[in-house]
Amino acid sequence: MRRFANAVLSVLILLMVLLFIAWNLVPRAMGLHPEVVLTGSMEPRLPVGAVTFVHSLQPESARVGDVVTYRSPKNNSILITHRVVGFLDDGRGNRTFLITKGDANPAEDNPVPIGNVVGEVKYTIPHAGAVARRVSSRLGFVVLVLGPAMYLVAAEVSSMIKVVKDHRRSHGSAA
Repeated sequence: MRRFANAVLSVLILLMVLLFIAWNLVPRAMGLHPEVVLTGSMEPRLPVGAVTFVHSLQPESARVGDVVTYRSPKNNSILITHRVVGFLDDGRGNRTFLITKGDANPAEDNPVPIGNVVGEVKYTIPHAGAVARRVSSRLGFVVLVLGPAMYLVAAEVSSMIKVVKDHRRSHGSAA
């Protein structure tokens, strides 16, 4: 029974490590940046708690209708995901600002400098944000990677100690 329990625990640990890798490394390797939707401004297309995967985009290639993520003009550390509804140019045909709007918002946003565009939303997983935030946190790393690794090391050390003790017993009784 103990072997079965250890096998099940090992499989669960492996699944947790694979989940961590899949959630954090695979999208980045594909050039995607995961973001969790925190507000309802894009509902129903992007519900609160959805995870969006943003692919980098040359800002000048954005089109009306694209859903883009950009840095807030008021606070660069805040990312906003809204739909492009228009552009402003410098009078010579060069786009300088995007006009965006949340699908659920009644009014357009303030113009967004073209350089603030991070990328275009390519994929969405509704309601996966709670899991994503936990997996991506330091605690998630500890629970899903360091914890299982420490358990596996401890299990191996315990097995080696048992082998050494059994070896000593068998050699001790033969003498």
